[in-house]
Amino acid sequence: MSEDLKAELQRLKERHAQLHHGTDLLGLHIRALEKRIEEAEAAKVASKQQNMVSEVAVPLAVPPLLPVAEQIQSQQLVAEGPIASALLSVREQVRHEPEPAIHLAPTPPPLAPDGVAPAASSDGAGKSESFEMRLGTYWLVRIGIVAMLTALVFFGTYAYQNYIGRLGPAGKVTLLYLASGALLGFGALFQRRAAKESLRNYAQVLLAGGMAAVYFTTYAAHYFPNLQIIENAVVDGALLLGWAGFMAWLADRRKSEVLALFAVGLAYYTSVITRVGHFTLYSNLVLAAVVVFFLVRNRWAKLSYASLIATYAGYGFWRFYVGHEWQWAQPGDGLWLGVYFLAAYWLMFTAAVFLSRHEKFAGANRAAFITLNNAAFYAMFLLTMFQVRSGGFWKFNLITGAVLLACAALARVRLRDEPLAGNTYLAHGLLLVTVGIIAKFNQDQSTLALVLASESVLLWLTGTMRRNLVMRTASCFAAALATVWTLDGIEPNQMPGVWLAAGVGGLFLFNAYWSHRRGQTNSAGLLRAAPTYFSTLALVIGMVAIWRNLRAEHLPAAYALMALAFVAITQATRLRELGLLAQLLFPPSAVLFIANLYSPNVAEPWWVFACVGGVVLAMVHWWQHQKVIIVGTTGCQAAQFLMAVLFASLVGLRVERLCDAEGWLLATCGLVLALTLYGWLMRNGIIALVGQGFVVLAVGSFLLHAGSGNLTWWSALLPVIAVSALALGGRRWADARSAEFAAIGGQVRTVSQWYGRVAMALLSWWVFQYAGKQELVWSYAGLGAVAFALFGGLKHRDWLAFSTALHFCALLALLYQLMSDTAVYWPNFVSVLVWMIEQQLARRQPERFTLSARAQNITMIVSGLALWALGSRWVMQGFSGFYLTASWSIYAFAIFALGMTLRERMYRWLGLAVLGTALARVVLFDVWKLDTLYRVLSFFVLGLVLLVLGFVYNKYQERIRQWL
Repeated sequence: MSEDLKAELQRLKERHAQLHHGTDLLGLHIRALEKRIEEAEAAKVASKQQNMVSEVAVPLAVPPLLPVAEQIQSQQLVAEGPIASALLSVREQVRHEPEPAIHLAPTPPPLAPDGVAPAASSDGAGKSESFEMRLGTYWLVRIGIVAMLTALVFFGTYAYQNYIGRLGPAGKVTLLYLASGALLGFGALFQRRAAKESLRNYAQVLLAGGMAAVYFTTYAAHYFPNLQIIENAVVDGALLLGWAGFMAWLADRRKSEVLALFAVGLAYYTSVITRVGHFTLYSNLVLAAVVVFFLVRNRWAKLSYASLIATYAGYGFWRFYVGHEWQWAQPGDGLWLGVYFLAAYWLMFTAAVFLSRHEKFAGANRAAFITLNNAAFYAMFLLTMFQVRSGGFWKFNLITGAVLLACAALARVRLRDEPLAGNTYLAHGLLLVTVGIIAKFNQDQSTLALVLASESVLLWLTGTMRRNLVMRTASCFAAALATVWTLDGIEPNQMPGVWLAAGVGGLFLFNAYWSHRRGQTNSAGLLRAAPTYFSTLALVIGMVAIWRNLRAEHLPAAYALMALAFVAITQATRLRELGLLAQLLFPPSAVLFIANLYSPNVAEPWWVFACVGGVVLAMVHWWQHQKVIIVGTTGCQAAQFLMAVLFASLVGLRVERLCDAEGWLLATCGLVLALTLYGWLMRNGIIALVGQGFVVLAVGSFLLHAGSGNLTWWSALLPVIAVSALALGGRRWADARSAEFAAIGGQVRTVSQWYGRVAMALLSWWVFQYAGKQELVWSYAGLGAVAFALFGGLKHRDWLAFSTALHFCALLALLYQLMSDTAVYWPNFVSVLVWMIEQQLARRQPERFTLSARAQNITMIVSGLALWALGSRWVMQGFSGFYLTASWSIYAFAIFALGMTLRERMYRWLGLAVLGTALARVVLFDVWKLDTLYRVLSFFVLGLVLLVLGFVYNKYQERIRQWL
């Protein structure tokens, strides 16, 4: 045994010992707990007897270990491993556990009803503040200071107009400073003495309002004529700048964003509510600088958003509020003064974008700030430029776009952890550059379209290689603009427009192919976003170019060839979206073809039909074999079916326009056979299936025109022949391929069976329409006999059904002739004899003619009655009915004798029934109506027959019993 195995065995033995000792310790612990629980229960019972209200709470306690435990612990317990350590710790805990003590638990509070939670304490610290408290402590003070400042301004105006006008500018400014100082004093006093947070917040608001009032007063001391005590604008600007610096210093010292927000915001507000002149622009710039300082130093993001909005709003107020009304800038107002300040604002806030590192200013917030800054600058500039100077729009967009692209490059270095910021600058820059290009080449639409399409390709290449969503989005936007200008630049019947469409469409197809190869090759979706987008644009451009540059009769062929070209590109590049979109060209191609076909003003050449039909047929086979578009077997079959239906429709409509009723019937029969044969040869069951639609057309035409003079008898037989050929061919195919195509073979066999039934019905209708009314009985009976013979030879029960149907038609025709007195015709007698012969064949050759006994009995009854009716009609027409009873008697004897000879009970019964009818006629009619000679004849024949029959029954009664 190796040393490793010995060591392993030793470790296992030690582990076994540890577990054994641990089990002993746990057993002792369990017994001690059980003992304590029993003692606690006893104490609890005693306590309940003394006081029913109190309850006994027994803490879980374990007594000191018995000496046995000490003995076990003194044995060889190896303190190695986690189990041993855990057991020792349990033992030490149990050893040091105090003796159990019985405590009386306080009476618990009454339980709340089910579903009702106990009420929370009134002084819970986590309780949310009510709306009323929020309104009173937060919003009212802010709204109040705004109202106070507004009142101060308007009170100053009113007081000046009524009372203070005599004080002079110095007195008026002094009063304003005193009011501002009062706000500052109260704010500082409350803030220093305040003990509650709510009063401290209130004091900050008062302090901010006072600082804003001082700012406004200093500003008015120079720019308001009635308050002007500072003659030099530079001095007033320096004072304003100093006071703004003091506000920034104080807010920064106190680290109060509220103070900074209200101080700066109210400074903006004081400059807006009064017509301020050019210094408003300068004031806004100073305040913007202060806000940027706050943002960078103290990371006060809320103040930055408010300052951005207020700064550009102040510019708009300065530019578009003239006198007491809003109006557009005038050409004489000048452009560059406002532009300089706008550029300064934009630079100031752009610096804030790159300098701030506050987490609340990161990500989407920074991107939103960038968007607001760029959009405000762009809008304010354009609203001025369009009124003051209309030229140079494309230059402004190109320059601004280039600057934003440079910011995007800077953001990739400075803000590399926030790609959204760089992407935002990139998107804005690309958009402005695109707009600049559009504005530059707006007069030459073809050049503009090509430039935008090229820009789209470049952006798409760069965006996919760098995996930049913004650049790809800009590429899609440029492609959409290029499409708009391309469509607008395609002039009717102008080749430059065609070349333009080809160039732009080719660039878009390149984008689609590039996105397929580089970005989404392995995507499992049927339609991918980028290839679908660019392929759709190329498709739209191609369709519009064809529409505007080709004649109406050529459009269907052009659209079909365009679809074929797209499918060929799909097959070569594996760009499945292009192949799918190409299928959208076939509906307009078919609609235009049909419209031209039925239009009296358009002469459609034959080659257009050949082109459209050939391309559609090619699509049927392409869907049968293609492997590019993965839509499953069901999807491919559905596409084949739709294309096959379209092909059959085009062919049918084209042929219908060239044929009369007889030609159409011939064409439909030929088409159904041709398409079925073609589908069988090409192993495309979809084409063969769709071709069966011409069966419906042929049958409908046959039913509509048969017997009307539009169809000759031989042409009317064509649907019967075609449908019969389909029935026989389908059945033979199903029988030959039953092992290879079990499921399909069964379906084909069923369809073939129904085709056979349709053929039989058509043949019956053909006989009714083209056989003379006198010839109907024997015609139907003869065809029925042929069908019965085929049933005996082929053993197919459909032939029996066909034979039965034909004989039923013959019977109906016979009944009609009987009612119209035209039934006495020797072929009719032969027809009835044919029915009797068929019954005897079925009786004597059951292995060939499997006809049930009930059917045979019905056949004998019907044929016997028909022969009786024919004989009676012949007697009545030839002999005026005088010999009718005698003829019935003779017929009864003959049919009885036939039954005896053929051993057919039904014939015998029929003979007896006819004989009974003759007897009744004798009694009821002949006795009273006929002359004596005819009466004698009737009775004689009747009596003779009765006697003979009686003799027969008596003489051959034993044999007749055997027959029965």
